[in-house]
Amino acid sequence: MIKAPFITQLDVLDLSLSWVSLQDEGVARLVASKHLQGLRGLALRGHGISAAGAKAIAGSRHLTRLQRLDLSGNRIGAAGAKAIAASTRLNQLEELNLSQTELTLAGLKAIVNSPARSNLRSLSLTHNTLGTDGAHVLASASAVTKLHSLEVCFNDLDDDGLVALAQSANARELRSLDIDGAKIDKPGAQALVALPQLGQLIVGEGLRKPMLKTLHARLGAGLMVRRSTQRGALEVVSYEGIGEGGYCLHP
Repeated sequence: MIKAPFITQLDVLDLSLSWVSLQDEGVARLVASKHLQGLRGLALRGHGISAAGAKAIAGSRHLTRLQRLDLSGNRIGAAGAKAIAASTRLNQLEELNLSQTELTLAGLKAIVNSPARSNLRSLSLTHNTLGTDGAHVLASASAVTKLHSLEVCFNDLDDDGLVALAQSANARELRSLDIDGAKIDKPGAQALVALPQLGQLIVGEGLRKPMLKTLHARLGAGLMVRRSTQRGALEVVSYEGIGEGGYCLHP
C-alpha cells in the first residue's frame, strides 16, 4: 500500500477503520514513505501505537505539510505527547486529536507550551482523566493560545477548573467546547456564557436544570447535549430539540 501510486494523490489518509493494526513498526514504515509528502491529514485511531510510533511520526521528514493528526485510542502516553509537541517537522499542524491516549499532565504541558504547536486551532483531549489540574494547564498555556475548538469531555473537570479555563485569555477565541462529564455549578456556567466567541457547547445529560437554563439563555440552539439512546449508543442533540418526555431535566 505504501508504494501504491494513488497514495501520492491523497490529501487525507484515514486508516482508523482498518482491520489491520499497524502497531509501531507499521507506523514507522508508513511515515518513512516519500509518497506521503503531500499529505495534509492523517488518522491512525486505535492502531496499537505507543510512544515509539508517535516519535516516528514526529520525526518523519515526509509529513511537513500535515495539518490534521488523529492519534486517538493509542497509548502514546507522556513520552509520545512530548515527541509530538517538540516536532519541528509538524509546523503546519492545526488539528490534533489525543483523545484516550493515556495523556498525562506532563504530556499536556509539553503540547500546550511548545512554540512548535502554536498553530493549533483544534485540540481533542477526551477520556484522559486530566482533572482540574489539566484545566489549569490549558488556562496558563503559553503557546496554544488561539484555539477555536477544544474537547475535554470525560476528564473529571470540576467547576473550579472550568472557571479557570473560561476566564483565561486562551479561551477567548473558542467557538466550540465539549465539556461533557464536567461538574458545572453557577460560577462555571457564568464563566462559560461570558466567552465572547462561543457558539457551541456540548454538555452531559446529567447537568442540573438551572445550569442548562443559564447556558441556553446565552447559546440558544448552540447548547448541545450528549445523551444515551435506547440502544445504548451516544448521540449529540440540540437542547432546544429535546422534549420534556425525551430528556430528564434534573432538579
